[in-house]
Amino acid sequence: MATKKKRWPLLKKIWAVLAMLLTGGAGAGGWAFKDRPILRAVYTKITGQEPQADTPVAEIKDRLTGVVTGAIARDDPKQPGVFRVKIDEIQLDPKLFKPGRTVDMQARVVRIDPAGKQAIVWESKTFGENLVVAGKDDLVASFSVRPFEVEWNPEDEIVVQVWDRKGGLFDRRELKMALPEPGKFPLSSGDHALEVVGQRSDSLNSPRNRIAFKSERLRSVADASAARVARGSADRSILIK
Repeated sequence: MATKKKRWPLLKKIWAVLAMLLTGGAGAGGWAFKDRPILRAVYTKITGQEPQADTPVAEIKDRLTGVVTGAIARDDPKQPGVFRVKIDEIQLDPKLFKPGRTVDMQARVVRIDPAGKQAIVWESKTFGENLVVAGKDDLVASFSVRPFEVEWNPEDEIVVQVWDRKGGLFDRRELKMALPEPGKFPLSSGDHALEVVGQRSDSLNSPRNRIAFKSERLRSVADASAARVARGSADRSILIK
């Protein structure tokens, strides 16, 4: 409830400024657009529609209010929705590997629903190798040109795994993203810590082991459900049995 109290006064202030601009400080009417090319451009940018000279002020207000309300709602990382995500960078500490070893850095994103069903949302090995040499190269990989979409609810669990595909059975290096704040979209923009899995993990953990995302909300869960029905068999999520 406290969140709503903060949002609506802000929305009212924004609308008050827009209303003053639209009406010139007095009166009302779409005529304000005619002599204000900059305002026309701003309105088109915000709403995605060209303003008309005879557009009623009430309609203008409804359009702008809807867009502003949606923009404010998108800032809440605890609201469910469909997100577009890029793995901007993965960095590993060199001490994970012996100098001279060739490392194939790979990543996977898995969603686990409340019923425990797992599905691979995205996996880097589809796009080939990411080779670096420990002790010679920076242990860095980027998949910023390979964005993916993920539908998320606060009840879902998102697991992010990073590993060396060239590692053998007895020399495997695997890391997982540290658990985020409960109820918050786990792939939010910014840096996230990676923790080493397995024996001797404490001695191998390092703040240099990290993964960075860039993400944006695309639509609500309700809109996503409709899109999923339309997609039908085009949904290529892989079930993990």
